Amino acid sequence: MSFFWILIEGEDDKRFAQRILSLIDCKWYRFFSYSMRKDEDVRSFVKSLHKMGSPYVFLSDSDGRPYDEVVSEVMRRYGVYQEEIFVAEPEIEAWIVAGLSEKYVRRFKDNFITKELFYERLCGKKRKDVSCLMEFIDKWSLQLATERCPEIKRLVHRLKDVCE
Repeated sequence: MSFFWILIEGEDDKRFAQRILSLIDCKWYRFFSYSMRKDEDVRSFVKSLHKMGSPYVFLSDSDGRPYDEVVSEVMRRYGVYQEEIFVAEPEIEAWIVAGLSEKYVRRFKDNFITKELFYERLCGKKRKDVSCLMEFIDKWSLQLATERCPEIKRLVHRLKDVCE
């Protein structure tokens, strides 16, 4: 079996994706971090995936911008197919919170969950380390997240499709 690629912005995205992949028992994947690379290098990598017919997904944060704007920018900058783009609004931490029990979710007044709010409300102001993030990723529920967030549900379906 060949593997597929998950294009990620950073390490937190990778940790989160690894949690989803472990829950759906998917083992045939590789990561490509695009945040510190030149646009032309990312575009070239995506083009090679298209030529080889390699499946992939592209994870991005909206950073507060409209969903359609983010999708259009990723398509323009990197040549990514629209159906392979998955946008966390506003940041990946919102997807993490979506899969937590109500006990944690109610600490947020709305769905605009940034990295800063995540750490402040779940980890305490002084604790901004990976171990806190991992603690909550370990508590993450696939069922809750897919019920609460259509974009996560779409991502999980795509990952299951390429993992089977």
